[in-house]
Amino acid sequence: MGPLTPTQCIVCDKSLPLWQSAGMAPCCGDPACKLLLAQRGQMGEFLFQHQVAQGRARARERAEEARAVAARAAAEAAESERAFEALRAQRGTGPGVLEAVLPSGPRRTRPVSARRRAAYEAHLRAIVAEAFTEPPPDAPPPAPPATPELGSRLPERLCTACGGGCCTAGKEHAYLIPASIQRLRFQDPSLQPEQIVQFYLRHIPAQACVNSCVNQTRQGCALPREWRSDTCNTWACKPLQALYAGLQAEPPVHTVRVLRRRQDQWTQTLLQADNGIVARAELREDALLNLRIPRDD
Repeated sequence: MGPLTPTQCIVCDKSLPLWQSAGMAPCCGDPACKLLLAQRGQMGEFLFQHQVAQGRARARERAEEARAVAARAAAEAAESERAFEALRAQRGTGPGVLEAVLPSGPRRTRPVSARRRAAYEAHLRAIVAEAFTEPPPDAPPPAPPATPELGSRLPERLCTACGGGCCTAGKEHAYLIPASIQRLRFQDPSLQPEQIVQFYLRHIPAQACVNSCVNQTRQGCALPREWRSDTCNTWACKPLQALYAGLQAEPPVHTVRVLRRRQDQWTQTLLQADNGIVARAELREDALLNLRIPRDD
């Protein structure tokens, strides 16, 4: 028997393991590929080859986009490093100084429209109704791990410097789900459905950030923390995770230098979007300083 040679999936053209038997259908484990191959006899060879060609074209497009995203990420990382080098030269560096690149929250606000209010109210009534199909829980619903209590203002300052770049996907649901309502009912079993709905509606701000959560304002979330979703209270972006780790290191972080880029948490990899550096700052326990760096850097 001669040496084994690589085989490609007949559908997506991905290389298959050398150990795959020649007697097996040349198909990878992707469910879409397996389904199309199973339908080959029913759809006819012409349509099958057409579907294969379309699938391979989409795969090439995805691969090219992934390469472009990786190339832009590398270029942004190099640009960020040059900016941090300039800040180190200007401000110094040493143990306890963390460098972070942040997304941007929205900077514009406008009055909350009747359409947004109606969509938010419809979502609230749906999740409250679902939560009230059961009696109040006798134990709190499972929640994500709590953020660490570190006695530092730096996490708050980091989020302020960002401006809520993770809140933009909240739209008219604010990340609230039936489990959010069950948590409120565990805390106060006397709460009634309409009380809960009206509490949320009363806290809709007059002005909310554009293209973001209905509760997001320039000053932060309009909801009391205990009424926010678990996602809002516990989710941490990578820079915030790095800060939590740094605050528990030895020596602990005492200064954070940040570069803020134009896009939010969810649009920063879009190739058509401008994601340039728009702000620089230094965060300390007692202050947030806007920084400048020399123009030629």
